[in-house]
Amino acid sequence: MNSEIMVSICCMTFNHAKYVRDALEGFVNQKTNFKYEVLIHDDASTDGTQDIIKEYEEKYPDIIKPIYQTENQYSQRVSIKKNFQIPRVKGKYVTLCEGDDYWTDPCKLQKQVDFLESHPEYTLCATACTWMNLRDNIEQNNFIIEKDMDIPVEDIILEKNGRIFPTVSIMVRQEIYTVVPEWFSAFSVGDIPLFINAGIIGKIRMLADNTCVYRWFASGSWTVSMESNDYRVNFKKRFITAFETLNKATNYKYDETIKKRIAHEEFTLAIVQNDWKKIRTYKNSDEWKEYSFTEKFNIFLACKFPKAKKVLTGMYRKIRRFKQKT
Repeated sequence: MNSEIMVSICCMTFNHAKYVRDALEGFVNQKTNFKYEVLIHDDASTDGTQDIIKEYEEKYPDIIKPIYQTENQYSQRVSIKKNFQIPRVKGKYVTLCEGDDYWTDPCKLQKQVDFLESHPEYTLCATACTWMNLRDNIEQNNFIIEKDMDIPVEDIILEKNGRIFPTVSIMVRQEIYTVVPEWFSAFSVGDIPLFINAGIIGKIRMLADNTCVYRWFASGSWTVSMESNDYRVNFKKRFITAFETLNKATNYKYDETIKKRIAHEEFTLAIVQNDWKKIRTYKNSDEWKEYSFTEKFNIFLACKFPKAKKVLTGMYRKIRRFKQKT
């Protein structure tokens, strides 16, 4: 076995006591012919997350390498990745797993390293993944594919067919994670610019092997934050600006694709803001045509009678939950 670290696993935790043991078990049970490290950053959890991490640190001191914050860094707008994770990375490759997600395949790291070692033109290797919707307690196969496939950067920009793959499934070459272009800072989330940058610099491969579980709507997660209308409005506005910045930074190489993404964000922003006048300007667009008559009618009602929006949203969730369980 090579004595040098081949893979650095970066894991960020905050009040993940319900979930973090699954993540840690997924890390320490990896079967590899190389050394790897687990760089955990706990952002001053108050629910016992740090106690669980310490158990594994004592049992696997050569693998588990944590930082325990006493004051929450995220709330102080400190970049955890830039200040605490990047400086510690030793691996040739970097893989990510938040404390509320976990790996199910003990050969995940080996499969991805084997692929990247034999395909130097690829900068990112992802895998299929199970999506666990904790809000509705439903397992969804949003990230399942039948065979290995390349993912063009244009599909990443558009998030074609929904999210193509979640962060928990990826592995990237170290320089993709540690060398951050200036346009990165325009994005309010780190996974999308990471994926895009990998696709700009090299090629992206998604393996059909299902190796992990992405928990959606875990308490305190970004997906829960997106439930807030104000948060979604601000997020989408910043997203539009970020893609404009990306377009300029890439000398408009992906101009058509980025403009499509911006148009999508502007359209969905109008829906979030209940702006019927703006929505009507999209009446001949392909996106508006994809909505059913019932969906369009409910959007109209939500725009004209905003208080009804919460009721309609709850009704849709119940219907969707029923359909997915039957």
